[in-house]
Amino acid sequence: MERSQSTTYVAVAIVFAMILGLSACRQESRDEPREPPPPSPAEPIAPSVPARDEPLLHPAEEDRATGDAEAVKPPSASNPIEVELTGPPELMVGEEIQLELTITNRGADVATGLQLRQQSDWGLERVGESTSPLSDLSPGESRKIPLAVRPARAGSFTHSIEILDGSEVLASDWLGTAALDPEPYEPPDPEQELAAAIAALGEPLVENPAGLERLHPRYPIWFDKTERRVVMLGSVVQREVPLELFACMRGSKEHEAIISIPVQAYLLHAGLLATGVEPGNPVRFIPEFIPASGPEIEVLLAFKDASGQVQHARGQEWVRDMRTKKPMEQPWVFAGSQFLRNEETGQEYYQADNEGDLICVSNFPSAVLDVPVKSTDANASLLFEAFTERIPPRDTPVTLILTPRRKPPAGEPAP
Repeated sequence: MERSQSTTYVAVAIVFAMILGLSACRQESRDEPREPPPPSPAEPIAPSVPARDEPLLHPAEEDRATGDAEAVKPPSASNPIEVELTGPPELMVGEEIQLELTITNRGADVATGLQLRQQSDWGLERVGESTSPLSDLSPGESRKIPLAVRPARAGSFTHSIEILDGSEVLASDWLGTAALDPEPYEPPDPEQELAAAIAALGEPLVENPAGLERLHPRYPIWFDKTERRVVMLGSVVQREVPLELFACMRGSKEHEAIISIPVQAYLLHAGLLATGVEPGNPVRFIPEFIPASGPEIEVLLAFKDASGQVQHARGQEWVRDMRTKKPMEQPWVFAGSQFLRNEETGQEYYQADNEGDLICVSNFPSAVLDVPVKSTDANASLLFEAFTERIPPRDTPVTLILTPRRKPPAGEPAP
């Protein structure tokens, strides 16, 4: 078995070397990339703790500053609600603390039917529901509402709130805070942290795990030679957020993805090649929009429920279309990301490894798997959100099984 696994690792290395050799040909047909970021590190990097004096800027605030999202209107005759979120600038890990939301009705009429929606960065746990109704607010009335949060790890976080009238956002605010360890902070060893995270995922939930061939000695990704499919392990990181990704690399975009997977993107690419399919092309925006293309990849999920029973679901069942409120209908296609060259070092690298974009629901040129339709990443226009009611609790281990959809022989109906 060890000899067979060694042969598999060598084969993956050879396949990926061939990808690098062919990348120049594919690049000529694509858009001129923007100046590339520094080359991807050899191993995935665990989330770091930002310095306490770094500016705390919520992603939504960045969008408003750059014009990527519609700013919430200030109080007016048509939108009289005003909010302010306050709280301590520093918290202790594991300590529950009360933030304070002040909501004021500056209008002349009673404000009815309002809802409060909260969102926290990964690692800052809310104590209570993410969305809750508010009682009526009389003209001129100002009310203070306590909101409990608890940091699960050290770092810098933001907690944001929105006041909704139906689907309309009337007012919003956010608060940046830092969580400190009770003891002097010592950065964790990345290797030990990664090994512990992978060990916590357990074994893949497939019928014959012993028949899988591991694609890397460290990362939880396998090739199923019998079924011609790729198997990976990850865990649930978000259940109640607007989405840009379905699955991301560990330590990259956990704030806007449902599943985090401790693998490198090039291994997924190489594994899909081993199934016998070739990538298409990532999305293009210039000179005109051309959606991602490539062979369709079916994403099946396996996980254990609270009673320990194995459950299955299609990946689309965990993603809700914000327009129809139904599960996502679009397939995922093997777009294949792209290879870029660092102009300073001359080193070529796989962009998905640098960005963490494994399986996307917003269009990214770096995506390994993307949707073949126009799907923006602007916060005000996102098409998809997590289908909360169908997703198991955070940290639940999930087995992802990726199988190319084969084209039927001529004359036979599609499966």
